[in-house]
Amino acid sequence: MWRKQFKHNLKLYVFVYSGKIYVFIMVVQRNLPPSFLRKTLHRPWMRMFIFLDDGPLSRTPEHYKKFVYDWKVVTPTPVHYIPEPGLWKKEENGEMERIHNHPLPLKYPVEMHEGLWGGDAVVKGLFRYHPIPIKNPYEIDEGPWPFDGVVKEVAPNYYRFYDDPTGKFWIPRLIETVVYSEILNRYMKTMVTYRGLEMIDKHYGLDPYILQTPPCDLYTEMALKMKREMLCALHEKSLYPDDPEKREEIYNKYKEHLIPEEEIEWYGLNLREAYRKQMKLEEASAKIGPYKRIFRKEFIEQLKLNELKKTINVG
Repeated sequence: MWRKQFKHNLKLYVFVYSGKIYVFIMVVQRNLPPSFLRKTLHRPWMRMFIFLDDGPLSRTPEHYKKFVYDWKVVTPTPVHYIPEPGLWKKEENGEMERIHNHPLPLKYPVEMHEGLWGGDAVVKGLFRYHPIPIKNPYEIDEGPWPFDGVVKEVAPNYYRFYDDPTGKFWIPRLIETVVYSEILNRYMKTMVTYRGLEMIDKHYGLDPYILQTPPCDLYTEMALKMKREMLCALHEKSLYPDDPEKREEIYNKYKEHLIPEEEIEWYGLNLREAYRKQMKLEEASAKIGPYKRIFRKEFIEQLKLNELKKTINVG
């Protein structure tokens, strides 16, 4: 195998296998010291590029960085394929073959964040046409003028083949329906997929599905913000204000899903919202105010200190 290191954190690998040449280009981070890599061994969210610069996102709380990692990086539950267990399998001819469970390339449109897709997405692939039989396998070739009447064969075996595959998108079927939240005591009209309805039925309700499903499987911003609103209602105990018995019943039913208050404030925010929130926090902490108030406060403290010294000296 031959390899070469280039600038801009690129590394080229070239090797030959079974008479074929394979070329791989890998992006590496050369500026990360080994000590940092050891410290972040069990915290992989600290290695994300959006958190390595000096911007406001790098100064967000660590629990929000972990949430973004669980949302955007962690591999979701397979939906469009059935993974095979193990690493090797035995073929019919007795040969051992390695198992490759490669996720399908998925597309996440912007419109999906306005509904509950249940982990579903748009699948991009290729579609090959099947051979189409034709009635007349021969046609008359007129050729250049004057017409010579030459007959030629169009397709052998009476079939016309389309060998060029074309791109195709498989879009899940969307349904406009109404879902009910037991914690929020509210009906919500939204767009869902068939898998979303199946997951709600599997968890016996919308609230268990939202609270028990990890962010990588919920994925849509609507589901994540709905989960944040449920956690806020449980933390503040603002559910069912006119029915204390119902409030205690619902709270005891879902209290095991509660997380700390500082994590609830950041949960479900996308990168743009987190950027703005961090900027507002920094601006509020750096705001000094009028200098006359600061000088007046320092002067009053100095007078109190002088009075205290006089009292001690007299005593």
